[in-house]
Amino acid sequence: MTDAMLERLEAMLAQGQDNPLLRFGLGSVYFGQKSYRNALLHLKVCVEQEPTHSAAWKLLGRSYQALGLDDDAIRTYQQGLKVAQTNGDKQVEREITVFLKTHQIEAWEPLFPKDPQVLPFAGISKSSHKNQ
Repeated sequence: MTDAMLERLEAMLAQGQDNPLLRFGLGSVYFGQKSYRNALLHLKVCVEQEPTHSAAWKLLGRSYQALGLDDDAIRTYQQGLKVAQTNGDKQVEREITVFLKTHQIEAWEPLFPKDPQVLPFAGISKSSHKNQ
């Protein structure tokens, strides 16, 4: 979407045409432009206005994730997953599940390194333990 689209949507909001669809549209455009803070503002209002909007929950979680707000992203994905399951929205459910799994794995990586030779505590490696 272009800047012209963003201008039209912002003008509609300024004219008082506030609704979940408009807020989702604004959030989507801002997200696409990597303006994650602006996306976050509009998507938060969207899910307040329409708490059953599963795609808005998903994009809100992605906005938090893009800003490095990991705890907020995980909580948002969890809420979005509940909404998608309740709505029977299988596509959004699958997408949120992937984001949630990826996000939680990234959060635990410092505790469980990919190198199987290094144990996640006290700097002990399997090879140094065998030599003792």
